[in-house]
Amino acid sequence: MSNPVRREFALQPEDIGRLANLAGPLDAHLRQIELRLGVEIGNRGHVFRVIGEERAAKAAESLLRQLYEQAADEVLSPESIHLSLSESGIARTLGADEVVPQEVAIKVKRGVIRA
Repeated sequence: MSNPVRREFALQPEDIGRLANLAGPLDAHLRQIELRLGVEIGNRGHVFRVIGEERAAKAAESLLRQLYEQAADEVLSPESIHLSLSESGIARTLGADEVVPQEVAIKVKRGVIRA
């Protein structure tokens, strides 16, 4: 990642149910967005941090805000996250060649599992 930027923002209004809906089970929805956009997403409650290329980080922030609004009215699923990513045109905005999915690695007692 060349020249990563860090964006911090808060999602309002604070609603723990919407936040849980946005994040998904075990933060699966956030991981899905991370892999698709090549960014890192972290949060403490309603304060989010996105680290990545400038355009990808801005796109992730915009998408998270949009999904947070949707989370008030509907239950989000991996399919709806995928659909939102596709409909937003983020891939076109970022350029398909520029986004490189991050490597997934899980550290366990006996070593590292890579996907």
